[in-house]
Amino acid sequence: MYEVKIYSGYKGEERPRAILMDGKEYLIEKILYKEIVEDFKTRERKIIFLCFCNQKYYKIIRLPNNNWECYEQK
Repeated sequence: MYEVKIYSGYKGEERPRAILMDGKEYLIEKILYKEIVEDFKTRERKIIFLCFCNQKYYKIIRLPNNNWECYEQK
């Protein structure tokens, strides 16, 4: 699991800006995809980003509790 740095603009935690891996910070070069997924029972929303960074693709998820998760896509 990686740590995610985010851009906090007008709306707050809007989008990921960098990924911290092994003590190094890698800027996200491009956000390729953004999707908002809502659970129909709880009405909680997740925001999913597919990003390109450090010559790899990463899936970054903003959870309903405002925590962020990051996974390398293979």
